[in-house]
Amino acid sequence: MARRWVSDPAVAFEGVETSDGRTFDENAFVWRDLPLSLLAQFETQAGHDGAVIVGVVDDVRRDGDRIVAAGSFDDSPEADRAVSALASGSLRRVSVDYATITADIDIEEDDEGWIVAVREQIHEAEIGAVTLVSFSTFADAAIRLDDTDNTDDDTDGMAASGSLTGTDLAAVGPPTEWFTDPAFDRLHPLSLDDDGRLAGHIARWGQCHISHPDTCVTAPRSASGYAHFRTGHVICANGARVPTGVISLGAGHAAEHLPAAAAVAHYDNACTAVADVTVGEDDHGIWVSGRARPGVDADTVAALLASSTSGDWRLIGGNLELVAVLAVNVPGFPVAHPKARVASAECVALVAAGHITPARAVIDRELLEGRLTRLGYPKALHET
Repeated sequence: MARRWVSDPAVAFEGVETSDGRTFDENAFVWRDLPLSLLAQFETQAGHDGAVIVGVVDDVRRDGDRIVAAGSFDDSPEADRAVSALASGSLRRVSVDYATITADIDIEEDDEGWIVAVREQIHEAEIGAVTLVSFSTFADAAIRLDDTDNTDDDTDGMAASGSLTGTDLAAVGPPTEWFTDPAFDRLHPLSLDDDGRLAGHIARWGQCHISHPDTCVTAPRSASGYAHFRTGHVICANGARVPTGVISLGAGHAAEHLPAAAAVAHYDNACTAVADVTVGEDDHGIWVSGRARPGVDADTVAALLASSTSGDWRLIGGNLELVAVLAVNVPGFPVAHPKARVASAECVALVAAGHITPARAVIDRELLEGRLTRLGYPKALHET
């Protein structure tokens, strides 16, 4: 498998506002002497915390309003994991580590004093590293393996021969069919089938939750085809790139008063992305379908399947749109009550609408671990 990487199309942009309200002036970016470090953040934490070095950035250039780059992965186990994740498409977004030299900040509040937007105009910034992340504030900032690098390993050889193990499946990519309508004949909780497909409903139609007197809100239908949730993509076994979003695990819902970009940033900073899924609607409710991320262990998948999945909808373009799906692992505790923020009789944020209770809270761990091992997912890290 290739060990060189290139930006696809860029690692940063000038004159383009990020999802969290930052804009870099024309010619704002400068960079330190090459090579720079390439890092990978395998578990989402605040900022780039927890990221580890997996290679180098040995070429950085300005191409119009784009900052393009290239480099190589080193020979460490962490780099091997990054290459596998990049090949499957589960980790391809990037974020530049930079030091702000000069900038102006503008804070916008609503009539009630809530902060609704924070915008930063950055006049000069120095790039010091590039980090692979699950969510990038520049929506199109990403890298890919260099197609011109002909360095092969045993995985490529097995793929060419048609003899694939479970581990190879994680590296080569899932079938495109996993990201299509599961065609459920009834409401179906999130589950993992024998082949590794993860699918189920995250909300059901018509279930009304009351957050204010005489106000009823239900799970809304998307007017955008769920474009505000499906902001990433997975590269499937046939090379097709399927738009996806993530199911996150590990924190509560973002505050109802936050705007969409800030809500997304909350999940990026506080949660771990555990699954890549597409989303759609059927007669029963809102479904998701896809796969657990390569590298996710049995404990994490067990927590995911034993949790209730709940969506986060934010007001975008006059319609409540799904921006995140969260699985809260609370075994032994009641499922949190759904709630909504309503302003001037208009629902502006909705969390946990029409949540689906898991079919069973007790997971057959031996069966699950055997299935995940066969599919190429590791056992829990604390196990020996």
